[in-house]
Amino acid sequence: MDIRDDKARARLFNSLSCKALSPSRMVPNTWYFDLRYISIDPPSHTLFFYQPDSHMMHTQRLPINSPPYQAGIGFFPENGEQAASEVVKAIMHGFLNSFEARRFEQYPPAPFAPFKLTTEDPSLAREVGKEFKAIGAVHQCLWNIEVAGDSTPKVAHEQFKMLYADIKTRIGFKDLVFAAFQTPHSIVFLNPSEYEEITVHDDEEDRICEYANQLSNAKLVEEKFDINKRVKEIEDLARLVENKPLDLVKREADGGNGMSAIDYALRVRNGIGCTPDRAKIREYLVKAIKSPHSNNVTKSIAHSLLINWYTDALKSDYGLPVRYVFSAAYHADQAVALAQGKPSPVVLLFGQNLMRPHAEQFVQLYAQFKNVWNAVDKRDEEIQTKRTHAQQKRMEKPNRYRCANVGCLIQTDTGKMLQRCSGKCDPDKKPSYCGREYDWKNHKPFCKPNQPCSVIAPEPDYGMRRTHSGAISIPIRQSDGQTMLLSSSTWSAEDLKDFKKELEKEN
Repeated sequence: MDIRDDKARARLFNSLSCKALSPSRMVPNTWYFDLRYISIDPPSHTLFFYQPDSHMMHTQRLPINSPPYQAGIGFFPENGEQAASEVVKAIMHGFLNSFEARRFEQYPPAPFAPFKLTTEDPSLAREVGKEFKAIGAVHQCLWNIEVAGDSTPKVAHEQFKMLYADIKTRIGFKDLVFAAFQTPHSIVFLNPSEYEEITVHDDEEDRICEYANQLSNAKLVEEKFDINKRVKEIEDLARLVENKPLDLVKREADGGNGMSAIDYALRVRNGIGCTPDRAKIREYLVKAIKSPHSNNVTKSIAHSLLINWYTDALKSDYGLPVRYVFSAAYHADQAVALAQGKPSPVVLLFGQNLMRPHAEQFVQLYAQFKNVWNAVDKRDEEIQTKRTHAQQKRMEKPNRYRCANVGCLIQTDTGKMLQRCSGKCDPDKKPSYCGREYDWKNHKPFCKPNQPCSVIAPEPDYGMRRTHSGAISIPIRQSDGQTMLLSSSTWSAEDLKDFKKELEKEN
């Protein structure tokens, strides 16, 4: 029974019999339900039903009536209130259809309504009861959903394990891949205090700059950072914000314009003309992805922007729930696929800094999301190749890539970043300096032809971690005694040295 109209569904549900015993009269008409996130492609949330006495089980993909071959990215509740409407629709749909019994039984039981519902999460129990009352459910026993005791959710999970194993078998998973896909647990919503509050800059110009940075990081990686191009992008964006009001952007987004949906989401994210709203940010990025008018570039940008929606959700003290990690990984993978294998900076950062560490615990991440892994591996290879090439050049001409001032640890990836001595010393022995001031007193006796090099013991080569061509670098000693290399293509040598002093002072 495929009912699209919500009122018609509620009306039919109200007509069902609702008794304390199930139609067989052998078990109570009591049902447990919970929400789970299934990351197997196409990912979605699923409502799991379980009857404790008969061990009958049923799953319902959310939202109901969504195509089984499409990812359910439109539904990602962060609390019971956001989940309640879809959960109640799915409960009514399940009971109206006798849990799809007609597909498997010649004489299925007549549809009936549950007499009692329980669930693990208190906020979901409260909000589902409210939703049943709000839609006018005549079965008032459903206005108050009980929170299940410890034993029922545990038994339900063991039952779901068997169901999930069957799903993996039917898909064709074997051996290590089968084992890698761990059984998803029931979702217990987090306390609102655990979510990170969205903060924005006080100055609107700073907000616009932040908007521009977020958009830029969601686009494909640029070979070389162009400051003039970035300034122009910010100026263009400021004019757009001034000349195109928020309500017009929203109307265009609601009408199917994908880039307007991204524009609206980023304005909401940065509080430009409105108050930041997490749910709205996600809603409009999903609109950009789902719009039939969006091209692959637009969709890829929206997927990239959604990565940070998940990874920045919680305060750092609380870690990142599993479904947030897998959802972010799905969007990262889609972003790369839509860009024909090319990643955005946010995809690379997520893959290297979050996905890779989490994969040690959740091996399933290695089995999925091949597009992200390929992009990260390729980037690592490119960086290593460039680093090796730069180190070889510095070994051949060490003085050309390091500042010769005593105690100065600045090094560069291109010789032109430093100023060479203009005196008469031999070209292969000329020292280079990161600023106008240099150690003339030390170098003067050697600034003649056929003299030895004045740089007797150059500083160690830590290897450049190049951001873009034309980066400078400085080693920083950490509190644990390890040395990290800070590289920048935008800071000056003096900025890096000042930063090093402040950081090592704190350590």
